[in-house]
Amino acid sequence: MQDIFLIGGSPSSGSTLLVKLLNQNGNVICLPETGLFAHGCNLFNHSEDYVEDGLGWHLPWLLTGVKVADALGWREDEYEELIQHYPTAFELLRSRIDPDRKYWLIEKAPENIFAFEKYLADSKSNRVIVTSRDALSVVQSLMRRGFTLLEGMLTWFAHSYETARLISNYPSQVYHCAYDQLAKSPGRITAEIVQFLGIKDKPPGNANLTGNNRFSDSALHKSADKQGSTVNQDSIEMFLEISSWGLTDTSWSNSPDAAVRYFEPVNLIGLDFELMMDRVAFNTPSHDFIRPIDVEASLCGISTKLVAEVGLHGEGIKAHFNSSYTRSLAEHYSPFFLRI
Repeated sequence: MQDIFLIGGSPSSGSTLLVKLLNQNGNVICLPETGLFAHGCNLFNHSEDYVEDGLGWHLPWLLTGVKVADALGWREDEYEELIQHYPTAFELLRSRIDPDRKYWLIEKAPENIFAFEKYLADSKSNRVIVTSRDALSVVQSLMRRGFTLLEGMLTWFAHSYETARLISNYPSQVYHCAYDQLAKSPGRITAEIVQFLGIKDKPPGNANLTGNNRFSDSALHKSADKQGSTVNQDSIEMFLEISSWGLTDTSWSNSPDAAVRYFEPVNLIGLDFELMMDRVAFNTPSHDFIRPIDVEASLCGISTKLVAEVGLHGEGIKAHFNSSYTRSLAEHYSPFFLRI
């Protein structure tokens, strides 16, 4: 029985607003960004033989220990100690936050989107929420946080491209929460999500998180105790007070462990942005050259399939990327300037 649900998608696409709304449900606890589920290797039983490839398995820029320490108040080395004693991050988080399974747990982080492909393919019963927003709004937001125009577009593209693929490939397992729809009809969207996830009453206290769970509740507690850790009984109350989160707890910055810095608003309504949407493409493992404008059309329902135009050719863009995060994305989604 799935009783921990995941949200991922583009940064600045309404996920913080969404969890604030979902947290009003008395049977739900929405957590801050832990980074636990962005690594695909944390989603599966460590005893299983999985092929390690691409961003879906491990995000090189994401320091999960730092994320967990900031989000949950754990020691930075505690994550590394504990994850070895639990088959998946689901069991680890459940045992540390709500071991009696009194609530449904929801964790959101934009980076989760990169691990969703493996997670959804692992079981048809797994379900996720993906968020999206138009490129202009997201890129403007990221540039106010110190990203360059190309870095902002690369970030939007990487998350939005994976979002569009998941919506197309796993329609019954993915709920697409578009920002404009959430802002327009928050009550309807949250009600649909609650129904989609199957959240009715409090989850059964003796339910296993996954079909291959090898640990009982008592075993989970013993494992945690062996590491000198105890379940924080105040954590549930803290997470219910989601309105007290600070900006750095819920928002992105150019560096995954740095505070968010805001700059003067950026006006991108002009030729630079339009040119990048139409003439810059990213070389993807699945679809070769894809333009940002094609991804946006797919997310908006204008195009039913995410496909590359035949005959596109490009010249690699040589640019400096300011963080290991954007450098990693550029290696996986190589930017090219199209020659049409």
